[in-house]
Amino acid sequence: MDDLQPKRVRSAFALHIALTILTVASAIVTILTVRAWPLAALFAAGMAFAEWRLYRVAARDKDHEFSSETSHKFVDFFAEWYSRPGDHFIFCKDLDWLDPAELAEVRAAIRRRHECTTIFVARDTAACVSEFREAGVTVHCIPNELAESRVKMSLNVDSEYERLIVRKKTARGGLRFIETSDRHTVAIARTLIRACLAISRDDREAPHA
Repeated sequence: MDDLQPKRVRSAFALHIALTILTVASAIVTILTVRAWPLAALFAAGMAFAEWRLYRVAARDKDHEFSSETSHKFVDFFAEWYSRPGDHFIFCKDLDWLDPAELAEVRAAIRRRHECTTIFVARDTAACVSEFREAGVTVHCIPNELAESRVKMSLNVDSEYERLIVRKKTARGGLRFIETSDRHTVAIARTLIRACLAISRDDREAPHA
């Protein structure tokens, strides 16, 4: 689903549903010739449900692309992301990307949510680390092997939803983040976070399974 965009998904879905309607209509005409209209209705309802499920699955992931980590769009997005209610779990190799002055608004959002934010890094040498710890943010050092996967992600767990955002570099050299609520992907993220908590021997509660 790397190339999915909400607008493209909607356009493809509209075209696909139009073709399906024509197919169903043809099937209904054929079935009605033998006076089996209940079967035609059931067939149409089944096709409609399948299309609805297809759209829900296809639109589950959202792409966010940025020109750089200091762009206004990047700053606005992550300042809003870390201001969301619920618990935040951040996993990355280091926090050097948060040090630039342009990211001050994002750092402020994390400090404001200090009681609900836990950060896992392999290196805690970034200048902002001491800033976060002084504000009450929990920052854990994890074995470098865990961070070698180069996965950078942030999990937001609220009472009503769970959202995960994962960073991917684009072929064009920009930044791309995939936001998802897919339960299987979120479950993998929760497992990784629980493993990090176990290694750090911290009593802070991990996101529930």
